[in-house]
Amino acid sequence: MVPPRDRKDSRVLPLRVQQFLFEGMPILKAWRMHLRLTEREVAQRMGISQYAYRELEQAPELRPNTRTRAADALGISDSQLIK
Repeated sequence: MVPPRDRKDSRVLPLRVQQFLFEGMPILKAWRMHLRLTEREVAQRMGISQYAYRELEQAPELRPNTRTRAADALGISDSQLIK
């Protein structure tokens, strides 16, 4: 029997995230929408303002430290935030 995947270690993108990306949505926003979270909820988890989070969602690329913090806030692996 194969053990269930640990969500934090998975590098697989859910179909819904892939669909959002195909539509041109930034990856951070795609994950947030997939997880049905608001900008405010994720910003609070990251300890930043909603405005700062909104700017991060639109950034073409995240710094490694920021990517790790965002991934932790979303409960995913930071590798899942790399296109």
